[in-house]
Amino acid sequence: MRQPQGSEVALWGAGAGAAQDHPAEMASLTEDVEQELSATAQQVLGKLWSHQLFQSEWDTSAFIIFLIFLGVVALLLLAVCIHCCCCGCCQSHSSRSRKKHAGGFDNLALEP
Repeated sequence: MRQPQGSEVALWGAGAGAAQDHPAEMASLTEDVEQELSATAQQVLGKLWSHQLFQSEWDTSAFIIFLIFLGVVALLLLAVCIHCCCCGCCQSHSSRSRKKHAGGFDNLALEP
């Protein structure tokens, strides 16, 4: 990744008004971003076509861990959806909510 030049830092730091003041710098910045995205896309497509997505065992294991994480998140979302759909429409509450709570218990150990 390349380091931003001084004009690019000034362009980003100046806010929305800088785009109106420096259209040539904005155009060159847009071209640079397009070139970087194109190079990255070519690298990814090259790896896909060569069937070498992962260059080491660490890449493979990190991808597997990422897939496991996504699976767990999907499973939890499915559980939430099932809970909301099935338990929300039944209108039956748990046994704890049906019990009437008394004012408390007398602590007989404190009496003389």
